[in-house]
Amino acid sequence: MQIQTIHAFLTLCRIQNITKCSELLKISQQGLSRQIRSMEQELGVTLFEREPRGVRLTPQGELLRPYLEKSVSFYEAGLQNLERYDKERARDLNIFICPGIHTVLGTKLFLDFDHAHPDINLHLQYVSDPEAENALIDGRADGAFLDWPEHTNLYDMYQIVHSRLVAVMRPDHPLAGRKEISFQDLRGEKCFFPDETHRKNQQFRLAYPDIYYSLDRSYISNDYENYVNLPRELGGIALCFEITLRNLDPGLVVIPFKEDSYVSLFYCIRNDHPMDAALRAFSDYIYSQVDVIAK
Repeated sequence: MQIQTIHAFLTLCRIQNITKCSELLKISQQGLSRQIRSMEQELGVTLFEREPRGVRLTPQGELLRPYLEKSVSFYEAGLQNLERYDKERARDLNIFICPGIHTVLGTKLFLDFDHAHPDINLHLQYVSDPEAENALIDGRADGAFLDWPEHTNLYDMYQIVHSRLVAVMRPDHPLAGRKEISFQDLRGEKCFFPDETHRKNQQFRLAYPDIYYSLDRSYISNDYENYVNLPRELGGIALCFEITLRNLDPGLVVIPFKEDSYVSLFYCIRNDHPMDAALRAFSDYIYSQVDVIAK
């Protein structure tokens, strides 16, 4: 006997009118009658007698009614307990991601984790480097993807990317024929560059302030995949990392820098943060994907 049929029986007990009951249940009168008839056939008794203004329960129906009311009550309580169990079991996991890293990681990485772990509510926050690190320190973040974190003694860190800074330009650019170039060669050039929230920008600005402020910084963004091909149409030089060259226009030239300049991206967990099952599952997943991410 289906729960819908029991529900129809109890509703008709209360309303005692097939037309009104079918309207309330949003089924046809014939459909309601079929459900009651199937109950009577299954039980081998008559449950309702027709009257001029509706229906009334037979003695057998009166006897059955309280038991089915208890059954529905238990059924609904069971559903509520299941829902409560699922909510309590679901774990919110807050992961903070600094600028540019989402370009490297993409969205598929996280969507695949979501599909594999429906019991974990993964919340991604895309914020600046300092915001991501502060969230990790004050406990708002369970984990964070950071570009050269400052407080390394506070974290368990796992390097997921180590990628060299390169210059992208058209073949007709005056610097395009060189095997490598120096930061000094950028003086006065039109450049496409990470914005001020990116630590690579901050490091470059501190180390080479005269060169930095001489640049024509025509396009400031952390969306590398958008600006890596800008020299094709606009000329100039795009400063980006080798890992972001997946969709590079084949007509452009990539030249490394003489200076050792890299971006290193780390997955970090505060070393005193509780490692529950959800965080362990996410961390193990990221570790297993490092080779995929770094390609």
